[in-house]
Amino acid sequence: ALYDEVQAVLVAYRQGTRPTREQVANWHRYQILSFLQALPAQIPVEDCKYFEEILELEKKNDAGHYMHFYATCIASGYQEILPRVEEFIGRVGRLLIVETIFRALIASDWARPHARRILEQIQERHHKITIHVIDKLLEDAGL
Repeated sequence: ALYDEVQAVLVAYRQGTRPTREQVANWHRYQILSFLQALPAQIPVEDCKYFEEILELEKKNDAGHYMHFYATCIASGYQEILPRVEEFIGRVGRLLIVETIFRALIASDWARPHARRILEQIQERHHKITIHVIDKLLEDAGL
């Protein structure tokens, strides 16, 4: 039943109706995660800002939420988010999260040129295996 709510909101969103703050106010961690994972790959930049606000992502400060949210923001062309993305992957060490963000950076025309610079900025703070994986991703992408 909890996920039916999320599905209903996603269906409405795909039809052009954004959810209200009230609709998502009592969602638990996994409902928010499910919503963020199921969003279209690209959404309007205004919707990125809107969802961050109504889902209270900053207050919840959940790395799993941010991994999916930032990947969507990057794909959607939300360029102002880049400094926050850099700060986030500079302090979150899980390879899955860092790799997801870098894949989004590489796949996005506007963000691609920043990927190598970001890796260089954060590499001292991450495990050598993480840096090796990301470096290989960048090399394979010609960066």
